[in-house]
Amino acid sequence: MKEEREIYYAQQLARVGIAALVVDSFTTRGLTRGDTTVLSAWPPGNDAVAAFRWLLADGRFKPDRIGVMGVSKGGVVAMNTAEQVRRRWMRMEDIAFAVHVPIVPNCHLINKSFRTTGAPMFFMLAELDDLTPAQFCVEHAERLRTNGNSKIEVKVYKGAHHGWEKISAKPFFDPKFANTSRCRVSFDDDGAALTPDGKKLPAGGLNDWMRQNCMYFGHHCCAGTPALIKEATGDLIRFLKKHGF
Repeated sequence: MKEEREIYYAQQLARVGIAALVVDSFTTRGLTRGDTTVLSAWPPGNDAVAAFRWLLADGRFKPDRIGVMGVSKGGVVAMNTAEQVRRRWMRMEDIAFAVHVPIVPNCHLINKSFRTTGAPMFFMLAELDDLTPAQFCVEHAERLRTNGNSKIEVKVYKGAHHGWEKISAKPFFDPKFANTSRCRVSFDDDGAALTPDGKKLPAGGLNDWMRQNCMYFGHHCCAGTPALIKEATGDLIRFLKKHGF
Protein backbone atom coordinates (compact mmCIF):
# COMPACT_ATOMS: atom_id res chain seq x y z
CA MET A 1 0.00 0.00 0.00
CA LYS A 2 1.71 3.07 -1.27
CA GLU A 3 2.33 5.73 1.33
CA GLU A 4 5.24 7.40 3.01
CA ARG A 5 5.77 4.49 5.41
CA GLU A 6 5.93 1.80 2.72
CA ILE A 7 8.23 3.90 0.56
CA TYR A 8 10.53 4.37 3.55
CA TYR A 9 10.83 0.62 4.13
CA ALA A 10 11.37 -0.05 0.43
CA GLN A 11 14.25 2.44 0.42
CA GLN A 12 15.86 0.86 3.47
CA LEU A 13 15.65 -2.61 1.96
CA ALA A 14 17.12 -1.40 -1.33
CA ARG A 15 20.13 -0.06 0.56
CA VAL A 16 21.03 -3.58 1.70
CA GLY A 17 20.33 -5.22 -1.65
CA ILE A 18 16.75 -6.42 -1.11
CA ALA A 19 14.34 -5.47 -3.90
CA ALA A 20 10.88 -4.26 -2.90
CA LEU A 21 7.66 -4.00 -4.89
CA VAL A 22 5.32 -1.41 -3.35
CA VAL A 23 1.65 -2.21 -3.92
CA ASP A 24 -0.87 0.64 -3.71
CA SER A 25 -4.28 -0.69 -2.62
CA PHE A 26 -5.76 2.67 -1.57
CA THR A 27 -5.23 5.45 -4.10
CA THR A 28 -5.76 3.09 -7.02
CA ARG A 29 -9.30 2.69 -5.65
CA GLY A 30 -9.78 6.39 -4.98
CA LEU A 31 -9.48 5.90 -1.21
CA THR A 32 -7.48 7.42 1.61
CA ARG A 33 -6.09 5.80 4.75
CA GLY A 34 -9.10 7.08 6.67
CA ASP A 35 -11.42 4.82 4.67
CA THR A 36 -10.63 1.92 6.97
CA THR A 37 -14.11 0.38 6.96
CA VAL A 38 -14.62 0.98 3.24
CA LEU A 39 -11.62 -1.13 2.29
CA SER A 40 -11.44 -4.44 4.13
CA ALA A 41 -8.28 -6.54 4.17
CA TRP A 42 -9.72 -8.75 1.40
CA PRO A 43 -8.88 -6.57 -1.68
CA PRO A 44 -5.32 -5.74 -0.51
CA GLY A 45 -4.80 -9.43 0.23
CA ASN A 46 -5.67 -10.30 -3.32
CA ASP A 47 -3.44 -7.45 -4.51
CA ALA A 48 -0.55 -9.13 -2.67
CA VAL A 49 -1.29 -12.46 -4.32
CA ALA A 50 -1.43 -10.79 -7.74
CA ALA A 51 1.89 -9.07 -7.00
CA PHE A 52 3.46 -12.43 -6.10
CA ARG A 53 2.29 -13.97 -9.38
CA TRP A 54 3.49 -10.91 -11.29
CA LEU A 55 6.97 -11.30 -9.78
CA LEU A 56 7.01 -14.99 -10.67
CA ALA A 57 6.09 -14.20 -14.25
CA ASP A 58 8.96 -11.71 -14.44
CA GLY A 59 11.45 -14.56 -14.11
CA ARG A 60 14.15 -12.66 -12.19
CA PHE A 61 12.82 -13.56 -8.74
CA LYS A 62 13.12 -16.88 -6.95
CA PRO A 63 9.77 -18.25 -5.69
CA ASP A 64 11.32 -19.12 -2.33
CA ARG A 65 12.74 -15.61 -1.85
CA ILE A 66 9.56 -13.54 -2.09
CA GLY A 67 8.29 -12.20 1.22
CA VAL A 68 5.44 -9.92 2.21
CA MET A 69 5.36 -7.04 4.66
CA GLY A 70 3.00 -4.20 5.34
CA VAL A 71 1.94 -1.54 7.79
CA SER A 72 -1.48 -1.43 9.51
CA LYS A 73 -3.95 -2.65 6.84
CA GLY A 74 -0.94 -3.96 4.93
CA GLY A 75 0.18 -5.64 8.12
CA VAL A 76 -3.09 -7.55 8.18
CA VAL A 77 -2.30 -8.74 4.65
CA ALA A 78 1.19 -9.83 5.73
CA MET A 79 -0.41 -11.80 8.57
CA ASN A 80 -3.39 -13.26 6.69
CA THR A 81 -1.34 -14.57 3.76
CA ALA A 82 0.43 -16.92 6.19
CA GLU A 83 -2.81 -18.42 7.52
CA GLN A 84 -4.04 -21.51 5.72
CA VAL A 85 -7.74 -20.72 5.83
CA ARG A 86 -7.15 -17.31 4.25
CA ARG A 87 -4.83 -18.83 1.66
CA ARG A 88 -7.65 -21.17 0.67
CA TRP A 89 -10.08 -18.28 0.37
CA MET A 90 -7.60 -16.34 -1.80
CA ARG A 91 -6.84 -19.39 -3.97
CA MET A 92 -3.11 -19.12 -3.33
CA GLU A 93 -2.49 -22.66 -2.13
CA ASP A 94 -0.03 -23.20 -5.00
CA ILE A 95 2.24 -20.37 -3.84
CA ALA A 96 3.58 -19.24 -0.47
CA PHE A 97 5.49 -16.22 0.75
CA ALA A 98 8.88 -17.05 2.24
CA VAL A 99 8.54 -14.63 5.17
CA HIS A 100 5.81 -12.42 6.63
CA VAL A 101 6.36 -9.11 8.41
CA PRO A 102 3.15 -7.66 9.86
CA ILE A 103 3.83 -4.15 11.18
CA VAL A 104 1.15 -2.89 13.62
CA PRO A 105 -1.58 -5.13 12.11
CA ASN A 106 -5.14 -5.38 13.36
CA CYS A 107 -5.27 -8.50 15.56
CA HIS A 108 -8.72 -7.95 17.07
CA LEU A 109 -10.51 -9.28 13.97
CA ILE A 110 -8.98 -12.72 13.48
CA ASN A 111 -9.68 -16.24 12.24
CA LYS A 112 -10.79 -19.05 14.53
CA SER A 113 -8.30 -21.29 12.72
CA PHE A 114 -4.67 -20.61 13.64
CA ARG A 115 -2.79 -22.94 11.27
CA THR A 116 -0.15 -21.24 9.10
CA THR A 117 2.28 -22.26 6.36
CA GLY A 118 5.00 -22.38 9.01
CA ALA A 119 6.94 -19.61 7.28
CA PRO A 120 8.87 -17.18 9.52
CA MET A 121 6.84 -14.23 10.80
CA PHE A 122 7.98 -11.06 12.55
CA PHE A 123 5.32 -9.00 14.33
CA MET A 124 6.55 -5.41 14.77
CA LEU A 125 4.22 -3.73 17.27
CA ALA A 126 3.85 -0.37 19.03
CA GLU A 127 3.46 -0.21 22.82
CA LEU A 128 1.13 2.83 22.80
CA ASP A 129 -0.88 1.89 19.71
CA ASP A 130 -4.55 2.76 20.29
CA LEU A 131 -5.67 1.76 16.78
CA THR A 132 -4.23 -1.76 16.52
CA PRO A 133 -3.32 -2.59 20.14
CA ALA A 134 -0.12 -4.55 20.56
CA GLN A 135 -1.46 -6.92 23.22
CA PHE A 136 -3.97 -8.48 20.83
CA CYS A 137 -1.15 -9.33 18.41
CA VAL A 138 1.05 -10.70 21.19
CA GLU A 139 -1.81 -13.05 22.10
CA HIS A 140 -2.47 -13.93 18.46
CA ALA A 141 1.19 -14.71 17.79
CA GLU A 142 1.20 -17.09 20.73
CA ARG A 143 -1.85 -18.90 19.34
CA LEU A 144 -0.07 -19.29 16.00
CA ARG A 145 2.97 -20.71 17.80
CA THR A 146 0.81 -23.12 19.77
CA ASN A 147 -0.72 -24.32 16.51
CA GLY A 148 2.59 -25.29 14.95
CA ASN A 149 4.54 -22.25 13.80
CA SER A 150 7.74 -22.07 15.82
CA LYS A 151 9.30 -19.41 13.57
CA ILE A 152 7.43 -16.41 14.96
CA GLU A 153 9.16 -13.40 16.45
CA VAL A 154 7.41 -10.54 18.22
CA LYS A 155 8.78 -7.18 19.27
CA VAL A 156 6.84 -4.41 20.98
CA TYR A 157 8.60 -1.07 20.55
CA LYS A 158 8.56 0.87 23.80
CA GLY A 159 6.95 4.30 23.70
CA ALA A 160 5.90 3.84 20.07
CA HIS A 161 2.56 4.85 18.56
CA HIS A 162 0.85 3.64 15.39
CA GLY A 163 2.79 4.99 12.42
CA TRP A 164 6.08 5.45 14.25
CA GLU A 165 7.92 5.86 10.93
CA LYS A 166 6.80 9.52 10.88
CA ILE A 167 9.00 11.71 13.06
CA SER A 168 7.24 14.33 15.18
CA ALA A 169 7.77 15.92 18.58
CA LYS A 170 4.57 14.42 19.96
CA PRO A 171 1.74 12.21 18.67
CA PHE A 172 -1.11 13.90 16.89
CA PHE A 173 -4.75 12.93 17.33
CA ASP A 174 -6.91 12.27 14.27
CA PRO A 175 -10.53 12.69 15.46
CA LYS A 176 -12.08 11.47 12.20
CA PHE A 177 -10.36 8.11 11.84
CA ALA A 178 -12.75 5.14 12.28
CA ASN A 179 -11.32 3.07 15.14
CA THR A 180 -12.40 -0.57 15.61
CA SER A 181 -9.92 -1.50 18.34
CA ARG A 182 -12.76 -2.09 20.84
CA CYS A 183 -14.31 -4.70 18.53
CA ARG A 184 -13.43 -8.36 19.00
CA VAL A 185 -14.61 -10.50 16.10
CA SER A 186 -13.55 -13.93 14.85
CA PHE A 187 -14.10 -15.54 11.46
CA ASP A 188 -15.23 -19.11 10.97
CA ASP A 189 -13.64 -21.30 8.31
CA ASP A 190 -16.52 -20.45 5.95
CA GLY A 191 -15.79 -16.73 6.35
CA ALA A 192 -18.74 -15.94 8.60
CA ALA A 193 -18.04 -13.22 11.18
CA LEU A 194 -18.81 -14.13 14.79
CA THR A 195 -19.37 -11.68 17.64
CA PRO A 196 -17.73 -12.30 21.06
CA ASP A 197 -20.89 -14.08 22.25
CA GLY A 198 -20.80 -16.42 19.23
CA LYS A 199 -23.55 -14.74 17.21
CA LYS A 200 -23.07 -15.19 13.46
CA LEU A 201 -23.42 -11.92 11.57
CA PRO A 202 -25.22 -11.82 8.21
CA ALA A 203 -23.05 -11.65 5.10
CA GLY A 204 -21.82 -8.10 4.69
CA GLY A 205 -23.04 -7.16 8.16
CA LEU A 206 -19.71 -6.78 9.95
CA ASN A 207 -19.25 -3.05 9.43
CA ASP A 208 -22.82 -2.28 10.48
CA TRP A 209 -22.36 -4.34 13.65
CA MET A 210 -19.12 -2.57 14.49
CA ARG A 211 -20.61 0.87 13.89
CA GLN A 212 -23.52 0.06 16.18
CA ASN A 213 -21.60 -1.74 18.93
CA CYS A 214 -17.96 -0.86 19.27
CA MET A 215 -16.59 1.55 16.69
CA TYR A 216 -15.54 5.02 17.71
CA PHE A 217 -13.54 7.79 16.07
CA GLY A 218 -10.02 8.96 16.70
CA HIS A 219 -6.53 7.60 17.28
CA HIS A 220 -3.04 8.85 18.04
CA CYS A 221 -0.32 8.60 15.44
CA CYS A 222 3.34 8.95 14.79
CA ALA A 223 5.80 10.68 17.17
CA GLY A 224 8.62 8.52 15.88
CA THR A 225 12.21 9.32 16.77
CA PRO A 226 15.39 8.73 14.75
CA ALA A 227 16.52 6.22 17.40
CA LEU A 228 13.26 4.25 17.23
CA ILE A 229 13.29 4.18 13.44
CA LYS A 230 16.91 3.06 13.39
CA GLU A 231 16.14 0.28 15.88
CA ALA A 232 13.10 -0.98 13.95
CA THR A 233 14.88 -0.84 10.60
CA GLY A 234 17.82 -2.77 12.03
CA ASP A 235 15.49 -5.41 13.45
CA LEU A 236 13.73 -5.80 10.11
CA ILE A 237 16.95 -6.23 8.15
CA ARG A 238 18.34 -8.65 10.75
CA PHE A 239 15.18 -10.76 10.49
CA LEU A 240 15.28 -10.87 6.69
CA LYS A 241 18.98 -11.74 6.58
CA LYS A 242 18.44 -14.44 9.17
CA HIS A 243 16.01 -16.09 6.75
CA GLY A 244 18.11 -15.87 3.62
CA PHE A 245 17.36 -12.45 2.16
